[in-house]
Amino acid sequence: MRKFHLFILSVFCSVQLWAVPIPKREFRAVWIATVGNIDWPSKQGLSADIQKQEFLDILKRTKANG
Repeated sequence: MRKFHLFILSVFCSVQLWAVPIPKREFRAVWIATVGNIDWPSKQGLSADIQKQEFLDILKRTKANG
């Protein structure tokens, strides 16, 4: 009887593995910390243009890293 229960359990677990659809695409994200200027902007009081350029540089580095 114990072997039967183990067999049923293993079949159930195997079916559950195949039932989960594999995602077609991955979702990746980047965490950019702005508290205390940890990641961005590099220091307080920068103009909007400089902040925008720093942000674009972060995005370019992220894309290059994959």
